Amino acid sequence: RAMMGFLADVDPDYVLSFHQPLRGVDTQTKSPAFSKRVARALHLPRSSFTCGSTCHGTMTMWFNHRFDGVALTVEYGAHPTARTLTRQAPAALLGTSGTSGEPRLVTLTHANLLYSCGARASLAEHRPGDLVLSWLPLHHAYAFNADLLKSLISRVPVRRVASPGRIIRALRQARPTHLHAVPRLYEKIHRIAVGGQSLHRLTGGRLRWAGCGGAPLPGWLATWFAGRGLPLLEGYGLTEASPLISLNTPGQHRPGDRKSTRLNS
Repeated sequence: RAMMGFLADVDPDYVLSFHQPLRGVDTQTKSPAFSKRVARALHLPRSSFTCGSTCHGTMTMWFNHRFDGVALTVEYGAHPTARTLTRQAPAALLGTSGTSGEPRLVTLTHANLLYSCGARASLAEHRPGDLVLSWLPLHHAYAFNADLLKSLISRVPVRRVASPGRIIRALRQARPTHLHAVPRLYEKIHRIAVGGQSLHRLTGGRLRWAGCGGAPLPGWLATWFAGRGLPLLEGYGLTEASPLISLNTPGQHRPGDRKSTRLNS
């Protein structure tokens, strides 16, 4: 019921509904072309799933009956292989920023995400007692990877900020050791600091480094923070790359350079 309410509010163009124990992509759909594309992308056969009256009332049929969009059933079999689940099965559908065109959803597998966040975790130099303060939207790859997944595999607690407007207060109260943000936040912190407030006090006093992505970081701003003992580790990535491609690290960083460490997939 909650999912139906969500779909009614969002009114998506396409919906994929994953199931077991059958195997394949359903051909009984309003868009055979979409069914072919999904089957090809997931390396699954196209099949006609007929189960008589027991199928009536499923979410896929409900959506196709009520909306203009296309809902499609995908079955992964009773005993999918580990390779299927890690290399082929989607783990997340994340939205692009739309900076190079219309925003779109990108399908990422578990292997995609684990490689990227694992590389980030190996470079983060986390310690016992660390705390990540998370405030960027988790439906984008940057925060989903850097704040949530990387922290999970590093066993580092994450504190979410309820609203972006509370981030400055949350920095002082939560006293994090790590933060990921976009340049706009660091510009705001800079304005407050040059107005007379201590950067150390403003950020909670425990911040060892802060990550920066989503947009180019001005060189003067990176130099200003580095000169006060807080390196801004700039990175570059694409949602399609899960998203990390290159980044500065605590042991190797240069202000304004996003290429200090490159990841090889």
